[in-house]
Amino acid sequence: MRLIKHLEVTWVYINCIEGSLRIEGYPSLSERDSLELSAAGKINFSLQGSYAHFIIIEMKSDSNGKSLK
Repeated sequence: MRLIKHLEVTWVYINCIEGSLRIEGYPSLSERDSLELSAAGKINFSLQGSYAHFIIIEMKSDSNGKSLK
């Protein structure tokens, strides 16, 4: 089974808890990998293996598009 999801975001933090995840235009995420990115438009991602457990956190940004941590 292949899951493909399209998110429309501006600033996100993605953490792969288990399995592996492919994100179009970025390195694949394996277990315990994280990626912080700013993207105007869509982020396309899919499973790289048979499963993945992950969390996506959308963060607030300032008027310049920078993350407010």
